[in-house]
Amino acid sequence: MRRLSVALIANAVWMLAALLAVGGVMLFGASPLALLVAALGCAAALAVTATIGFRSDRAFAEKLGAIGEAVGLKPQDATSVEAIVTSLGQRLDRAHQFKAAFHRLKHPALVIGADGRLTGLTAGAEALDRRAVEGGSADDLLGEAHTAEDGLVSMGRRRFVTERHELSHGRLLIELVPAGYHIADDDFDAFVTALRQGRTGFRFDPWG
Repeated sequence: MRRLSVALIANAVWMLAALLAVGGVMLFGASPLALLVAALGCAAALAVTATIGFRSDRAFAEKLGAIGEAVGLKPQDATSVEAIVTSLGQRLDRAHQFKAAFHRLKHPALVIGADGRLTGLTAGAEALDRRAVEGGSADDLLGEAHTAEDGLVSMGRRRFVTERHELSHGRLLIELVPAGYHIADDDFDAFVTALRQGRTGFRFDPWG
């Protein structure tokens, strides 16, 4: 029940009590019976308005508890709208921090929303293709690769294997893994030297 409705009902109840008191005085004059009628009217008005206020307050508290639970608060902590707004502000601040940290990553990765739009990208992904911008179309950038469990996509003259990670609300985290193996410069030099010297037993160090 809205606060305005509660106020109007309370005013109507007390107005009826006042009319009852006036009617008692007009009927019985300034007598103990008129005072009794007025007292009974006031007591009834007080009981009715207290009951309405209590029920309205309990319903409002239940709504606050449900909203607080939805935003991650315990029912006993969701005592006011201010507490819920403060919690939402803190969660939004943490979300911005995570998004900023995700954007700074050099490893290419993208977050795709349920509508097929890019909602988050790392710096590594943005550096590969100018179409890799927040709000862009995942189909234009990745084609059908992001819909398969393991797809192959070319970005910025490089080929990547896409790894899908399902998130909440239909969102996807697409990790771009280079299609192939990276060989460090010193390992490559050692390999070339071994070929020149005819050392066919050369092996790469598995521990780097």
